[in-house]
Amino acid sequence: MAFLRGLLALPLIVAIVLFAISHTEKVSITLNPFSSAIELPLFIVTLAFLIMGFIIGAVISWFSMHSVRKTNRQQKKTIKNLEKELEKSKEQLDEKLIKPSVTDLTPIEPSKVS
Repeated sequence: MAFLRGLLALPLIVAIVLFAISHTEKVSITLNPFSSAIELPLFIVTLAFLIMGFIIGAVISWFSMHSVRKTNRQQKKTIKNLEKELEKSKEQLDEKLIKPSVTDLTPIEPSKVS
């Protein structure tokens, strides 16, 4: 599995490096509430926005999966309780099978055939 992950990550890493090498020209970024402009290479600006987009998407996904995680926890708790109940039932059944409650052990006579 690690090999497959590395195999899939390799083209992405190569693409990022090639992008960074070919986009070194500086761009000016001005944030409106502030007066000064920041000059950064284009690849840093692009990669920063990609990383921020990834993080925002991950947070939104994590929050949207809250109900699924909650249901999963409840189901695990229910399964655990049912397994305990099953073990108790098995123990009770074993006790009944080992200790039969038959008090009359007189042999039964075969009926007469006419």
